[in-house]
Amino acid sequence: MIAPENPAAFPRTLDADEVQFDKAQVGMTLRDWFAGQALNGIMAAEADDVVYDEANVAFRAYRFADAMLSARSRKARS
Repeated sequence: MIAPENPAAFPRTLDADEVQFDKAQVGMTLRDWFAGQALNGIMAAEADDVVYDEANVAFRAYRFADAMLSARSRKARS
């Protein structure tokens, strides 16, 4: 399976008078942004008295993010 495109979540262009930042400091990826949004939903949907398995919750959030990236790439192709 080919991995879907995972661009920067909040890309920006630099003005001509700005110093170019190191490429390692481009910020979070769209996958990370999607996972964070999914995590908010997962946590909001859980009952207040739930004891969380953090690794499982994080895994679920990234599965949702991967599904969103796949849906996004399918839409871009159609």
